[in-house]
Amino acid sequence: MANPSILYRFLKSIKLTPQCWLWMGTKDVHGYGRLSVNKYPTLVSRLSWEIFIGPIPNKMLVCHKCDNPKCLNPSHLFLGTHLDNMRDMIKKGHADHSHNAKGEDHFKAKLTIKDVLAIKKRYKIGDISQSLLGKQYGVCKSTVTKILTGVNWKSVQGGRLCHI
Repeated sequence: MANPSILYRFLKSIKLTPQCWLWMGTKDVHGYGRLSVNKYPTLVSRLSWEIFIGPIPNKMLVCHKCDNPKCLNPSHLFLGTHLDNMRDMIKKGHADHSHNAKGEDHFKAKLTIKDVLAIKKRYKIGDISQSLLGKQYGVCKSTVTKILTGVNWKSVQGGRLCHI
């Protein structure tokens, strides 16, 4: 993992939150981050483990304590077999988590609840356009429009989170 180019590409795509380190780059259909290493798509949770903790033994998976496929925080990761991972997922009741995830927990989410609230507040103040808000938050103008009209992020209304 001594390649500075890989390390740079890895670090620039992480968004730090108080708990999780969220991967904001390319994700697979299950929401797990991927980064091309020597032209091979590599799980970024494995890269995180290798960068911050060390080598991964053969046939071991890097599993998530927090059950967030976008999380790369090494303190939220642990090594286990496939069976260990399946038992952990079932024990926590997350066997079908990826299909029901909403908001920032959805594997395609680029925004957090905090981002959505800030977008709504800034637009309400009237000092910024939807296009510029989109550029600042790394989303397209239509995403901002859908947030402001309540099409997307319905659970974030006004300045608060609503449980629907």
